[in-house]
Amino acid sequence: MYFGTSIGRICLLGGAGAFFGLLALKDDTGGTFLIGAVVMLGLWFMVSLFETAIRKDAMALIAVEFPNLLAVFSMLMMADVFLTFVLWGSAIAALKAASAGAGSSAGVITVLIAAVVFPFWMVLHSYLVANRFSAIEIIERLRMAERT
Repeated sequence: MYFGTSIGRICLLGGAGAFFGLLALKDDTGGTFLIGAVVMLGLWFMVSLFETAIRKDAMALIAVEFPNLLAVFSMLMMADVFLTFVLWGSAIAALKAASAGAGSSAGVITVLIAAVVFPFWMVLHSYLVANRFSAIEIIERLRMAERT
């Protein structure tokens, strides 16, 4: 099931990204890039919501507890996007500052910064994915407690 949902996510997001990327190449104003970025973030949000629900076998929960799931997933998604921009933005700023005076060692500095930032980002992202699974479990438990 994990392989199937991963392939589905990659195909859907990759296809939409390629579509908006091709449109943005022909547009000189940058408006298509902005629209594509907003659509891709929304699509990423919905795909991650459904992917997590499918993996936890909780599709019925979407029908009944959609507002609660939407609120929890929105907060986790905002944290993911915010922390990703802060982390990679800081890495890019550090790279620019370090490579300005580095000269020929800029490639080594780039690899070192990426070697530090990428594992930290992967751990952070994995933690937020685990929180999505936990949120579904908590909502399921609350729903069961309401029934009794």
